[in-house]
Amino acid sequence: MKFRNTLIILACIFLLAGFVTAEETALSGDGIVSSDSCGSMFNLMEANRLSIPGPSIVDINEESGNILVRGPLPLLVRDGSGNSGGCRPQSKWEFAYDGINEMLKQDKDFVPDYLKGSGKGSKLTVQLRNFDLKDYKVIDISLLNTDGNSYLFEIENKSFGGMPARCSMNIPEGSLRGQPAGLVQSPVASCAPGQDECIRQQMLKDSPTSCSYANLISQINTLMKTKGDKKLLIYYHCRHGMDRTGGVSIGYLSTAFPSISIEDAITFDKYLGNDHFDPNRVRDKAGWHSNDDMTALARMYCNVTTNYNPKCWAPEPTRINLPGSEVHSHLPGQDVAPVVTYVPAPVHTIEPSPVQTPVPGGRYDPTKSGVPNF
Repeated sequence: MKFRNTLIILACIFLLAGFVTAEETALSGDGIVSSDSCGSMFNLMEANRLSIPGPSIVDINEESGNILVRGPLPLLVRDGSGNSGGCRPQSKWEFAYDGINEMLKQDKDFVPDYLKGSGKGSKLTVQLRNFDLKDYKVIDISLLNTDGNSYLFEIENKSFGGMPARCSMNIPEGSLRGQPAGLVQSPVASCAPGQDECIRQQMLKDSPTSCSYANLISQINTLMKTKGDKKLLIYYHCRHGMDRTGGVSIGYLSTAFPSISIEDAITFDKYLGNDHFDPNRVRDKAGWHSNDDMTALARMYCNVTTNYNPKCWAPEPTRINLPGSEVHSHLPGQDVAPVVTYVPAPVHTIEPSPVQTPVPGGRYDPTKSGVPNF
């Protein structure tokens, strides 16, 4: 009898120990029971610059001084650099404010190739000379899909005061480190190349699980023009800073800059604003680039918004390279490539999903972008 009772007591102790261990493991990271609950994620920090497609300036608005920045997931999930070891409990994951600030300060002398020699390029150089993130109102546009990444968005949401907008609705006033800020949950979805009707729907319509790609870029364009008490730093990202982030970059560049073709935009996306491989900014010649599905979405957007301008579908061989160089000839100071004529298409009506639940502030309205709570 005593032996039996001893066995029961020992079994209970082992079960309790196992339960506690499993519970602690599950709660200590992203909910996955593994030896490293941070998965393969990197911190967004200068020490990891060549391991991630890390924050890079895409554009600047000369009048407002607002800057557009692309990047990867802006979180700190570890103690230390690399992508193994030092995983923090999820309760201590945080928005990588200092990481973004440090990386942009280190990159302050960089000007995207397509801005060099222009008024925008000069404005950017002057503005970044004494860059500090505290001088900007941060608008975080999270492109994270809702399938498996909700827990990551919730960390961002907590960092911004729990007042996000969804898709292209008005952005409620949140806060980041006690300063006004805004967060947008804007998951974009794509379809395989050739599935034109599916691609068109993802481009034009919001749904319960995704947001209109066209409305997203329209929102970015409006934010870039918005003037307020502080300049805006608009940071858009997915998890790895490649597929969704790259797809948005390609669509934005090919429509915001009349002389940039889709093929040029793909190259600028691959090399984070350069037209060539720079080992100080990109890990290798393969660079970082979007997948085929997101590129097809960007191409459809370019076609529709420019009335099927050849720059949206002309193949790679139409570009002219300088002899013995990977740098394209249309850049300032080089032989001039044929000018591409930009033909705006009629404005399209975007249809929101009827099942979407609005957030405070109502539907995003570009005509009201100047109001104080935008």
